[in-house]
Amino acid sequence: MHSTKPSSSVGATLVDDIQRVIFSHLQPSDLLALALCSKKSNMLATPYLYRSVYLLSHVCGLPIMGEDDMEEVCARQESFRRTVVGRPHLACFVKEIHWTIIPTSSQFAECWSLFELLELVQRVYLDFYFVPRITPPLPPDGLFPRATHIALSRSWSLDTALRLLHTPSRIIHLILIYGWTQVPGVLAALAGKCTNLRRLYLSKTSRVAEDEPYSNTEYDTAIILEWCSFLDASKPTLHEVGLALTEECHGCEDYSISPDARDVVFAKEFIPLLAGNGWDNLESLVLGGVGNDEEQKETLKASIPVARLSFRSGWGWSWEAIYEAYPTILERSRVWDIQDSLGS
Repeated sequence: MHSTKPSSSVGATLVDDIQRVIFSHLQPSDLLALALCSKKSNMLATPYLYRSVYLLSHVCGLPIMGEDDMEEVCARQESFRRTVVGRPHLACFVKEIHWTIIPTSSQFAECWSLFELLELVQRVYLDFYFVPRITPPLPPDGLFPRATHIALSRSWSLDTALRLLHTPSRIIHLILIYGWTQVPGVLAALAGKCTNLRRLYLSKTSRVAEDEPYSNTEYDTAIILEWCSFLDASKPTLHEVGLALTEECHGCEDYSISPDARDVVFAKEFIPLLAGNGWDNLESLVLGGVGNDEEQKETLKASIPVARLSFRSGWGWSWEAIYEAYPTILERSRVWDIQDSLGS
């Protein structure tokens, strides 16, 4: 008569499977504690510690960094870079990376060399910190070949963006947060090629008053028209869209300008497009910097036939989602303070 008692190998496999399920739901601080307990727990915990890497400058303070903030995030990034370069097998565990590129004499070259190791990354958020008079080298061809979710913020250049968005048909989720230095051209190059795009979020600073002295006013109209053309080409596949025209105060505490130039732009360029046909899959639309009064909100809701329509403030809209997740991101970033103890 055969025994129904499971073999020791089956039992061990089952225990490992249960441990992996538990590890996948643990907070980074708990994972870190387990990783430092024993060699076996280190082996089990390491893939989950490296799976999502959060090393944005935002976790060290406000989006505008002080000198101490910059030193702190650079130290954490260097710890992570040194560990992965020294132990390349760890790179295969990284599936998501959030990273602020802070231009120094060697930062770009070191970043690109590190990122070349991360061939299995699927989600990428690169934040380009602006430093005047520094021209960054372009990333190598084919970086992040598996990436399906890509976000770029602040001072990315046209050439850099096109290098990073090298396979448009693979992109499912795209976020572009425009800073002061961008010129049009990125979305024009991608129009009609993002055949699997489901989620799109676009944000840029824009004039509140027609005579507002924005530094990139020269390109405002061209970028807005490019957004519209890209939306029109992508609407058959889009499920979620976010559009924001943010404001800067320029020393003023409040604006009470009527009409707000951003509302004029939305009414003229975006509302006819969004209220038109072809949005068969659109489920969510988020608007920032427009629809500030109740009457305008009702007009937008009546005009745009989507399941969820929501509004965010016009100041700092790009950062709101970051701050909502701030506690978790901060905790995850602290893992790399003692990174050299992990993944041996």
